[in-house]
Parts: sequence; C-alpha cells; structure tokens
Amino acid sequence: MREIDAGCDVTEVGLTLTQIFEHIKGNQMGRVEDKVCLVTGGGSGLGRADAIALAKEGAKVVITDISKENGEEAAHAAGNGAIFLEHDVAEEDQWQLVIKQTLAHFDELNVVVNNAGMFIPGSVEEVSWDQYRIHQRV
Repeated sequence: MREIDAGCDVTEVGLTLTQIFEHIKGNQMGRVEDKVCLVTGGGSGLGRADAIALAKEGAKVVITDISKENGEEAAHAAGNGAIFLEHDVAEEDQWQLVIKQTLAHFDELNVVVNNAGMFIPGSVEEVSWDQYRIHQRV
C-alpha cells in the first residue's frame, strides 16, 4: 500500500488517477496566495502563462518584459491586480529599479520566476561573439 503526499490511499477501491490528481491539486491550491511574484519575460509565451497561473492562484504578480505592449496586455489578462514594469533583464540598473518599484508597490517580494530569454537563429558556429555575449547577459 503506497500513500500519496495528500494522505490518499492509492489502493482504495474505485479511486481513479483523475480523482487522486484532483485531490493532490486541491491540497496544493493557495500556496502562492498573497505572495508577490515577479515574472521576467512575462509578456509572452511561458512567462505569460506563468503570470496568469500565479494570479489565478491568488498571487500578486509583477510582470516584466522588454515589450511594453505585450507586458501590459499580459498584466490585463492575468488580472488580480497584476502590474507591468518595462524591463531589460540584461541591464543591472533596470533590475535595481524593478526591485525598488516592486517593493514600493507591494512592500515585499517573495518569488522570482527568471523566465526571460532570447533566441538567436543559426548554429553555434554562425553566432557572432557580440550575439553570444548578449545572449549570456539575458
């Protein structure tokens, strides 16, 4: 007999995997409720999805992105009072400003999702040194 973290006996007659996962999921809800979560690259893709999911779970979300248009739209889509801050993660002074603005708005910062990234097309042999350095800074 194997127990799941949620305290549910897997061998119970009639207990389906769906029921097990729903039980576990139910016990995981609210873990980020009222936590301040900063999501870099939150204007699109996985960062946007993360920001929306965190807001849905009750987090206070700060979305940062290099694209103002995408970031503002993502903050609106996330709801729950999510805010957007324009931010180039490759610039140290912008990190300091984003942290300062987050603390000014929410008084704390509990979670950082370092999602921002960039894609440089081509093989490693074709990438210039400057492109490589920019990629590493992000």
